[in-house]
Amino acid sequence: MSMMVAPLPGTILLGKYRVEQELGSGGMGVVLEATHLALGQTVAIKLLNPSLVLSSDVVTRFLREARIAATLPSEHIARVSDVGQTETGTPYLVMERLYGHDLEAELTRRGKLPVTEATDLALEACEGIAAAHAQGLVHRDLKPANLFLAERPLRPRVLKVLDFGLSKEAPGQSASITGTDAVFGTPQYMSPEQIQSTKNVDARSDQHALGMILYEMLAGAPPFEAESITQLIVVIATQPPPRVREKRPEVPARLEEAILRALAKRPHERFPDLGAFAEAIAPFGGPEASARATRIVHMLAGIASVETAAPPRPSRVPTDQAVTLPRALAHTHAGLTSSVDFGSNVRGRKKRAALFAASGLVATALVVSLVVITQQAAPPAAATTPPEATPAARAPEPTTPPAPPPTAAEPLASAASPTTTTTSTAKSTKTSPTTTKTSKQTQTIKQTVGIFGGKRK
Repeated sequence: MSMMVAPLPGTILLGKYRVEQELGSGGMGVVLEATHLALGQTVAIKLLNPSLVLSSDVVTRFLREARIAATLPSEHIARVSDVGQTETGTPYLVMERLYGHDLEAELTRRGKLPVTEATDLALEACEGIAAAHAQGLVHRDLKPANLFLAERPLRPRVLKVLDFGLSKEAPGQSASITGTDAVFGTPQYMSPEQIQSTKNVDARSDQHALGMILYEMLAGAPPFEAESITQLIVVIATQPPPRVREKRPEVPARLEEAILRALAKRPHERFPDLGAFAEAIAPFGGPEASARATRIVHMLAGIASVETAAPPRPSRVPTDQAVTLPRALAHTHAGLTSSVDFGSNVRGRKKRAALFAASGLVATALVVSLVVITQQAAPPAAATTPPEATPAARAPEPTTPPAPPPTAAEPLASAASPTTTTTSTAKSTKTSPTTTKTSKQTQTIKQTVGIFGGKRK
């Protein structure tokens, strides 16, 4: 496959991007540094090799997967801002300009990495890939060169996954190292099923590649090596992976077991997903490893993480807690406060208060009228109720009408015992001073009833 000739610096692409320099090139295309003329923002533009443009399948996959990558929310994926085709029909991908170097350069310089650092980098890669898996996208070409260690001002560097938009299938290509790399992925990190057929590759193939990368970060060399690509493919497909503790005994045994499971030859013998793989290796990472593994699990399960979760909504369950929620907070939004008439609310409260007061007066008048009517309809003998009567019977005493004449009470007195007669006489004598006050109260009540529409008798 011929290498692509990069546009010269100063070339204007799409009428808005000025090419500054070439950042890299390969069998799939070229990566350029460019400036967005309107925004003054530095970006990276990836152009697909013209020899691959002849394949409609490659172009379709490039554009489709690039659009998916643009929607992935993880900070561990290079942010995509534009995708399409140039004036000449060459597919392009615009992404954020990253500063730093890839993991391949890091391993070449340092060799083995500390267990904690290697585990944390693997978890960062898992988090970025899990965002793609949650959208049904498989990377299919994970390798140290596609894991970029981006430097950030005043913050720790972050690992970002690259090359989501590149297709890994291109029919009719030669079997050279460059061509195989472009078409099938890098053989060193391919899974056995990907070697056999790229069409049946699923998310567990990416897990196999991440296991290969973690092994290399710990051991200082890939798990499989051979003199040619053909031999390498045979070894990967048939030979069990060597144990990392044979090359580095201080690696924890449980971490080695997790790597060996991820490198299983058969996909169903690996972890069910990257969430389970992340949970298995998280105990050997740094302070944030456990929280990162939890986010990966939630991401794959379709659950929002703590950082991105929406604020809880008020409960609709009829409980005390739901009733006491401060519903007035909903009116603090600018769009709502502009339409609220506080003056009308005050007037409404005054009207409601007046209505309540009038209703109270009417209810009081009705109660008073019922008391008066009841007293007038009661028989005269009610005045001789014995002291043993219930409290309910004695309640109306303050408004009881004057005692009947002695002639009417004589038959009752003769029928009662002497003790009863004496008690009745004493009670009549004691209540006689208040008879005048009771009559005045009765007259006042009758007048009040007449004012509110009652009948006078």
